[in-house]
Amino acid sequence: MTTKPKTTDTESGVALGLAFFAAVAFTRLTPGYFSNYTTVVGIIFLVLGVFFFGAALNALNGAERKFGLDDFALGLGIIGIWALIYNLWPRVWVNAVIFPIGFIGLFGTMLGLIRIATILTSHNTIRAFLVRLAVAIPIILGSILTLVNILKAIGAL
Repeated sequence: MTTKPKTTDTESGVALGLAFFAAVAFTRLTPGYFSNYTTVVGIIFLVLGVFFFGAALNALNGAERKFGLDDFALGLGIIGIWALIYNLWPRVWVNAVIFPIGFIGLFGTMLGLIRIATILTSHNTIRAFLVRLAVAIPIILGSILTLVNILKAIGAL
């Protein structure tokens, strides 16, 4: 009797991230699916996709220190949520309430960048550095482009 191998958390995280990216593509192809809320739902799916995909790639680092991709992606996601609320309800009292949310997003983004830089510079071999760099660059650029698209979608840019 053979047993099936269990799906790892990394595989599940990658699959979940890709599923959210597919949902974003679906919402872009069918703009009336969620009526007037399709853009907002697509942004939420995009933030979740970036977070789960980044967390899964962070898990590839193993039991070592955190690579920082999940902190970075979650920070950008929180900034995206802050920007969405800021543009939907531009009131002084709302700004006062959501300012800590934006600050927490900035903190997560900066913490992720610091951890990524620390991990990239802590390896002794050039091969290990290049492998880490090859993982980090697409995630960082993709996350920044995601945030820019979110800000464009809600009219902040």
